[in-house]
Amino acid sequence: MSLSEKEINYYLENGYLHLENFFEEQEIASFIKGCDKNEYGDTLVRSDFLEFSVSEKVIGVLKQLLQSEIIIYPGLSLTRTMDTCSADDRFFHVDSHPDDLDYSKQYTVLNTGIYLQDHTNHSGGLKIKPRSHKYDCIVVKSISKYLKLAVKSLLKFDFKTFYTLIRFSRSVNIKTKPRDFLIWNMRTHHSGYFVILKFFENISLPPILENYVPKFLKNIEVQNRRVVLSAYAAPGPYAEMWLKKQAQKERRQNHYLANEILNKEYYKELFLKRGLVYRNDGYLSNKK
Repeated sequence: MSLSEKEINYYLENGYLHLENFFEEQEIASFIKGCDKNEYGDTLVRSDFLEFSVSEKVIGVLKQLLQSEIIIYPGLSLTRTMDTCSADDRFFHVDSHPDDLDYSKQYTVLNTGIYLQDHTNHSGGLKIKPRSHKYDCIVVKSISKYLKLAVKSLLKFDFKTFYTLIRFSRSVNIKTKPRDFLIWNMRTHHSGYFVILKFFENISLPPILENYVPKFLKNIEVQNRRVVLSAYAAPGPYAEMWLKKQAQKERRQNHYLANEILNKEYYKELFLKRGLVYRNDGYLSNKK
């Protein structure tokens, strides 16, 4: 699939891209089955996901957005099944850890998401701040913590932090359908489980306020929430820093160990054919 110049520029400028009707209905039906089995390992080693994460269509798009003929595949195509939102789960954050915060450079690690339910009218999708990959993100998980941090920064004459906190930036609820493909820069400020207000469906609230919206004022959230998240990178310092951090996460031990099959010759040939470099850092780290 070839993106238009407009789509590529939109991603570079806004830090995300929403591609509608990217997958076929039969693919989505298979992905749902795969999520419900809830097995360990990358989606590439789980047959129901049809090797979508390294398909020519997906990789072709990523090469254009990352502006690289070589794409790093870290074996981190993950699934979430029956995913629910608990208290204080909604807050803006980034996944670009660690990061030198040099916004004059393009951050070359991105995330992709397939939300396997309709979020055009149902709460629970992804909220994004357009253009936010160009400035700092301060993680605040509640109104009380926000106020405390604002006061503390003023008392310390930390005007940079204070300005970042009070800076108004528009956010959008990305109203995806199951066949859609969502791509965002790891630096882009985002929050899960957005709330759609019943009488103001086009308003996107700050996520820390959404935690306090009563049920009767919001559109119902899909109960069987299933999501597929897949990470990719272009070679470079940012990719190396990010990969090192991911390999150290103990909670992914079983996931990485289930990726042993990706070391077989079949997958080596597949990666070579698609212009991919498979990095099994996580598997090697947990195999020790």
